[in-house]
Amino acid sequence: CVIMQFNFSVRARLITSLLVLLALTLGLGGFCYARLSALTVSVDERGGNALPSTRIIGRLATNFEALRSRQLAYLVSSEERRPQSLPRLRASMADIEADLKEYVPYVSDGEEALWKAITMTVPAYSQMGEEFLRRIHAGDTKAASDYLLDGMLPALNAARAALKADIAFNDAHGQQSVATANALGASARTGIAVVLAVVVAITLAIGWMSVFTISVPVRRMAGVMKRVAGGETDLAVPNAGERSEIGEMAAAVQVFQDNLVRTRRLEEETAQARASAEEQRKRVVREMADGFEATVGGV
Repeated sequence: CVIMQFNFSVRARLITSLLVLLALTLGLGGFCYARLSALTVSVDERGGNALPSTRIIGRLATNFEALRSRQLAYLVSSEERRPQSLPRLRASMADIEADLKEYVPYVSDGEEALWKAITMTVPAYSQMGEEFLRRIHAGDTKAASDYLLDGMLPALNAARAALKADIAFNDAHGQQSVATANALGASARTGIAVVLAVVVAITLAIGWMSVFTISVPVRRMAGVMKRVAGGETDLAVPNAGERSEIGEMAAAVQVFQDNLVRTRRLEEETAQARASAEEQRKRVVREMADGFEATVGGV
């Protein structure tokens, strides 16, 4: 601070203060932008992948269970009702195939093995459903029932396990994304509060320095100028030697005070010279008078 006070002009101090405040403002804005950008990326990731994948895999599991339920319903349906139930059964199989295709772009890192298990078990179960339909349409209800309830059971359990594992993966991934977003939000709030506090502290410090190095010296200089103008000549001029506008004012006041001292000295010397001349004149007059009297007395 001392170096700044004695080596920078008032203009330089003000410009420096403004530049520092501008830099702090830009820094705060950049910090907030970076934090919010990171939060936006996390939210976009959650909305762009986690949410659609969770929705599609959940729908796939629902359609898979719907297929199983319709197969059971088709098994116990009468010959008259089966023509009405078959389109719904085929629709469930088509929905599962569509869900499998739709999910492909959303397979994330670490999910490949889980998705491979789904693509192997779910379509395999659907293909076994064709065999179930062939047997029941052939009129062999007993064979169709045994195949649906026993023969297809391992494939059913394998598909359910694969779907359950992938759903659990998506749930964990979604929770991780939410936790990351919450952590980024909390970190952003804390970071912004800290940076804002630092900016406020530095701003107050700059304001205090501006008052201390500009306003106070100017008021002090004005007081000295009034006292010098009032005739005081033994004052110590503050900020003398400072290389700034205030230092120039101090130099001008010092010159004014020195000139006042010099003027008073000259006035005193002039008065003393006048008094000495008057005394010398009086002495010459007395000597002339004394000489005259001595001459007259001798006559």
